[in-house]
Amino acid sequence: RDVDCDKARKKLKEILGLTENWPVVYFSGQLWGMPEAIMATIDALNLFGSPVYFILRDHPRIFSRQTPEDVRKIFSQYKDIPKELKYGRVIDSSQIKFSDIVSFGADIIMGMYPTAVVEGCYLNKDCLTVWTPGVKDVFLMETSKTLNDFPPAACGASLRGTNAEELAANFEKFFCRDNAETRYAQKKHYVNDGKSSSRVYEEISKIYFT
Repeated sequence: RDVDCDKARKKLKEILGLTENWPVVYFSGQLWGMPEAIMATIDALNLFGSPVYFILRDHPRIFSRQTPEDVRKIFSQYKDIPKELKYGRVIDSSQIKFSDIVSFGADIIMGMYPTAVVEGCYLNKDCLTVWTPGVKDVFLMETSKTLNDFPPAACGASLRGTNAEELAANFEKFFCRDNAETRYAQKKHYVNDGKSSSRVYEEISKIYFT
């Protein structure tokens, strides 16, 4: 709640030498479903046609020595897709020591269902969930079918797109500042007053102690 996003954005652009007044789009990467999600994202940005700085964070597991070969193949399937961006510039993420400055300073935070989007909702940023059919299937698998939707998108705090066209339309909304409903949902469901833990405890208590 004490984060100054404007200050963080200025610092991020200084660190990376981003001189153009283009929005910074931060994609927080995961594992399964990434090739489809990245392709849809780059196609959407090309459809939208306005320059951006695109920062992709690869999931740390991809570069671990213990990572199995099938996971490494995921990286090889999507690593060159960002080069197809026609408008703007892809930022080499290897030069960034990923810290809060990236999510604090970015204008748009997106991904399949990453923690970064949840944090973005608390920061009242433009958030976008990539929800292609393959991604939805992966989400169901990873949650053992206990969740069939990503909560930030389900409650309207993050926009979502199931294909490049829908994602491009959402980028248009961000650039036109058509985000009143999203901001309302963020303020309702992602209250950054420092009392979230107390609220969670109260809900758990209702279930187990009443």
